[in-house]
Amino acid sequence: MKKSIALIAILTLLVVSLKVSAGWVITQRITSDDNDIQYETLLIEDNKLKSTGSDMPFIFDLNTGDLYIMDAEKRVYWSCNISEYRETMKKTMKTITGEVLANMPEEQVKMYGAMFESMLDMWDKPSKEKIDKININIKDLGKSEEICGYATKKYDIYVNEEVMEQIWVSDDLDISDDLDTKVFANTIKEIAPISEDDENYESTDAYINLWGKGFPLRSIDDYDGTRTEVIKIDQKDIDHSEFAPPPDYQRIEIEDMIRQEMMSGGDEDDEDSDW
Repeated sequence: MKKSIALIAILTLLVVSLKVSAGWVITQRITSDDNDIQYETLLIEDNKLKSTGSDMPFIFDLNTGDLYIMDAEKRVYWSCNISEYRETMKKTMKTITGEVLANMPEEQVKMYGAMFESMLDMWDKPSKEKIDKININIKDLGKSEEICGYATKKYDIYVNEEVMEQIWVSDDLDISDDLDTKVFANTIKEIAPISEDDENYESTDAYINLWGKGFPLRSIDDYDGTRTEVIKIDQKDIDHSEFAPPPDYQRIEIEDMIRQEMMSGGDEDDEDSDW
């Protein structure tokens, strides 16, 4: 009888441990230059990160390199391995822009053709030579204010002697058991579209190493005025099912997802139109 009770207890603990584990729930407030406010909640556990708060939540699994992008309204998702993301996006955008150009008058094709071509170039692999030439200087301004109860250090990021970003990092908030922040920053580097040379400073080793110093609790983008600040931090059990698309979501291809978004945008424009 005692053995049976012990076995039941062990099995119960096993089931519970498979279902949940301690992770982090971090809520951010994102304020644009024109004071438009959005909220994003990050679920972090076992080197997996899920972003919610928008109509297009996404999941990174840094263990497998898988990325999931979901459309909560249409209940669909697309997935790929991060190593295939750039090539897939360039191929997809080439198909979609080709379809758009095929339905344009000739004079508009000339006008938009070059613009669409530059959009495709954004998905090329970043040039390491160009990134290494970026004149970035990160100034450690020392201890700063507490944010959500955690001590921070402030850093100013200069590119060509101009401040591009201010960032407050906390090494007191230790989430390293659940997320390698430097690996995550490298992952963003691998999938982020290429922008103007100076704007690619986030792909430099110096910037990525800054992520390795701790979790950023506040950042101000001096280029576009966006302010991102953590406003709530909880450590709690997270159901493992959170890090996968809901079972009733249908997988579709990325070009179908983009087409759906384009059509939705067009519908919204029609609703706002006077015609």
